Amino acid sequence: MAPQRTTSSSETELGRFLRARRTQTSPEQVGLTIGAGLRRTPGLRREELATLAGISIDYYVRLERGKETRPSPSVIDALARALRLDDEEHQHLRELAARAARYAAEPPPPPSRTVRPHLKLLLETLRPSPAYIVSRSMDVLAWNPGGLALYAGLDDWPLKQRNLARYLFLHPCLP
Repeated sequence: MAPQRTTSSSETELGRFLRARRTQTSPEQVGLTIGAGLRRTPGLRREELATLAGISIDYYVRLERGKETRPSPSVIDALARALRLDDEEHQHLRELAARAARYAAEPPPPPSRTVRPHLKLLLETLRPSPAYIVSRSMDVLAWNPGGLALYAGLDDWPLKQRNLARYLFLHPCLP
């Protein structure tokens, strides 16, 4: 189960600023024509702003909700142009984005490919029954003699290429 991320205050500040500026900017201010009918949202719609800035609607929604924390400078500049921000507001938007990126949670480190000693001991205690340990990507990380014997010819492959998916599709002995 992946750890849940909490939204930091700097991320919500960026989202709040974008939302506030979007609702304060009318479609007429940015050159859009309003169709017939009532608009339920004040100012620009999310999809209108995303289109004007040249980014996807999904990406903009993630920015506004604080789910995306590392927008590039070109995205920030495009949003500033689309919202018609002055120099001071543009700089404030850059600072909010930098603060959000600084406090964003770092991605978790990649899973280790090492097998703990107690698991290797467990493989040995299961002898003569075949047993092996595989990674999420089906790499064979550890085995006992019976576990390796389950896959004929796998012991001839280099250690880094011992992968069950690769074996099932590429081994010449298999039909």
